[in-house]
Amino acid sequence: MALGYEGYIKLDGKYVLGTGTSVPRTRVRLDSGSGYGGQIYSPVDEIGIGSPHIYDWLMWDGSVSFEVTKEIWTSTLRAWPFNRQASRELLFSSRKDNIQQFDEIFFNSISVSASEGSAVDGSVGFTAIQRDSYVFGSEYIDNKFGEGLLCPINDFPEQLNRDTNNAPVPFWNTYIEIENDPADFIDWTLDISQPVETFFGCTHGGGADPGVQEPLFLAVGPMDVRLIGTLMTDILIDDPFSIVIFLADESITLRRAERQSSDDDVQNGESFVVQNVEYAAFEIDT
Repeated sequence: MALGYEGYIKLDGKYVLGTGTSVPRTRVRLDSGSGYGGQIYSPVDEIGIGSPHIYDWLMWDGSVSFEVTKEIWTSTLRAWPFNRQASRELLFSSRKDNIQQFDEIFFNSISVSASEGSAVDGSVGFTAIQRDSYVFGSEYIDNKFGEGLLCPINDFPEQLNRDTNNAPVPFWNTYIEIENDPADFIDWTLDISQPVETFFGCTHGGGADPGVQEPLFLAVGPMDVRLIGTLMTDILIDDPFSIVIFLADESITLRRAERQSSDDDVQNGESFVVQNVEYAAFEIDT
């Protein structure tokens, strides 16, 4: 048995302040569409249940979520979209001695968001061709009293909550400029996504059964970049030449941006009157 704080996530060689993972093991079943003589009733082993099938290559599509530090923003989240077919490493552990290791993951989504009263949240959705290592770890009966601080806290700086590169970045240490003018966002989300496509081939050359074959190729499709947020200031520009998003003192710039939607609606008597806006960008820069 382990409490959640005993788990940890290591992304791109750096420990992050993980808040959760979702990485299901999905078996791809190839079902036949044939008729095969199944019976309506007894004998039991001849009743038609399901379809003839065989299994294809295992696929790993998952996500990790975490509180963003300056280090992971600068070296990974901000940099990865500029080399988007490159892979990164991922390791996470959910209990004592548990190991779930992926040597190569490819992002299909990166999200960073800030809102009042919280640290900046981040998430990475990914596709992996295989999981390279798995160890279940301690079972309940071997760990029923807990094991205390099992996460690799010594790999973080000694003063974790005071270190500017490895502490969570608070919402108030973010900033957005639209055409060099400050935009008073009270919350915002940067979403970057791309499809990751796998291509399988018919490559068996005869002879012995080669077993299930991994994909021949992997490719990424067009990237989608969007900024969605709520702000207090007037935004009249439909096509700003730049939107600069600062997190701590490192930024990413959206260019060729186009406003997709916005509203300026009447609110109830206890709410600020705000605008909701969404921009799509067709170029990014540092």
